[in-house]
Amino acid sequence: MVKKGLFVANTFMGLGEAVVNDAKLFMTNLPEYSCKILRNPSTKEMLSELVSLISDPENEIIFGVFSHGQQVRDISGDEDDGMDECIVMKDGLLIDDNLTDLINKYRKCKRLTLVADICHSGVYDFKDFVNHNNLTIVTSCADGETSKQFIKNGCFTLQFWNCFKNGALDIKELKRRLNLFNQTPQICVDGKCYNKCNSVQIEL
Repeated sequence: MVKKGLFVANTFMGLGEAVVNDAKLFMTNLPEYSCKILRNPSTKEMLSELVSLISDPENEIIFGVFSHGQQVRDISGDEDDGMDECIVMKDGLLIDDNLTDLINKYRKCKRLTLVADICHSGVYDFKDFVNHNNLTIVTSCADGETSKQFIKNGCFTLQFWNCFKNGALDIKELKRRLNLFNQTPQICVDGKCYNKCNSVQIEL
């Protein structure tokens, strides 16, 4: 088994080095992973890198996005609120449906952890994934919320690692800290959401 991390840091539109620091913070806390940061990649470049990782059955992957996010009108009719979430890339918007479809199509890796510290980070909706086994989803806020930023890091990323000890995430404490910024983190492991629990074991 090979552990690999791919982190996307989009510094444009005023985010600056804070998103790069977020990616580096994950790398620092995951020393057993061989990690790579894509700084302001094109959508094609990011998806190509992701597919190459998740299509290898020997890999255990963590994929993190630190960027702007936004909502657009849902045209497929699969969203309860009528809005699709998307990642703001330098060459346009990556709609959540397209990202999920790609992951569903190519995913063969042993375990996949998806992290998003972006506004409207319902870009990973566990209900859209075909296979929930060995899938962890960790996002910074609910669909209708925005993710705040400190000077050097995203609020969620910094508080996530402050609340993650010995393989367990203290969800109650994480929610308390992020409530100060009107953010509701979304945590799902193997198809089960733990937003109302006090803690959950997360394999990273």
